[in-house]
Amino acid sequence: MQSIQASFDSDDFSSWREHLKTEGFVVVRKVLCPGEVHNAIDLFWTHIEKTLPQDDEKPIDRSNMDTWHQWSLDSRGFMTRNTPQCKGSWFVRSIPKVHDVFAKIWDEKDLLVSMDAVIAWKPWWYHSGWKPYTEGLHLDQNPFEKKDFACVQGMVPLYDVTTTVGGLEVIPQTHTDEAKEDFRKRYPKMKYSGDWCPLRQKDPLQGSGQLVLAQAGDLILWDSRTIHGGVLGTGETDREDSNKAQLARLSVPVCMTPRSWADEEVLRERRNAFEMGACMTHWPHEIGDGHSPGTYGYVPIDLTEEQ
Repeated sequence: MQSIQASFDSDDFSSWREHLKTEGFVVVRKVLCPGEVHNAIDLFWTHIEKTLPQDDEKPIDRSNMDTWHQWSLDSRGFMTRNTPQCKGSWFVRSIPKVHDVFAKIWDEKDLLVSMDAVIAWKPWWYHSGWKPYTEGLHLDQNPFEKKDFACVQGMVPLYDVTTTVGGLEVIPQTHTDEAKEDFRKRYPKMKYSGDWCPLRQKDPLQGSGQLVLAQAGDLILWDSRTIHGGVLGTGETDREDSNKAQLARLSVPVCMTPRSWADEEVLRERRNAFEMGACMTHWPHEIGDGHSPGTYGYVPIDLTEEQ
């Protein structure tokens, strides 16, 4: 597995912004402090234990992995059922340093935040049936309809990203005009496919992805024109770690764009999604074509003034 490391302090804006501009991705270090990471993990586990469907006689217990079998998790690890609107998701989104990074990117403080699926992987080295699969290399910005710089996607891992676990992989410099022209030549029919643009299995760029290494609480950023995807790690752990009651991966996608880019219909749909516990896409200022319906009987959480 190829891996790459490119992390900068959040205050070093000129350096990390230049790396994002030239390479198409970057890691901004420590936007969440260790205490905030711990609080976020606790909030997600409270959500899992208290709100997800389960057996009342043997409820899900974060400290007992044998109870995790009843946690029905998407095989890719995508948590869409009201999890994007839970307290853990909103806690991470409202961390000031997360907002500050996107405010620097757009030179704008009045931003909207995405309400995308959270990613969780159970430790498949403990139970082979938990081994996730990934969606593969793709684009999330159609290179025909949206040719220019329009969105920076983000992800906050709450556990370290290592070659054992895996995580986000990118192909550097595939966001450039030249790279997008090549993509359009290889995939002329993608013009009509929306923003989900997967690479074919025999695409010449397959195998070129590099795992972006990061620490818990970092913010991984990538230009939406950059080819990226999920990649599974080796799963090789020592005996002590293999029995540790801890998720292999828990990552919170976060993307922010200026509020002024959204029209009233989008703002209305965003409010509806929050109130109904629905999942939207990574585009904060668009309704998108991949959001999920809400949850019947869902009661929205109370947001803080900042949220």
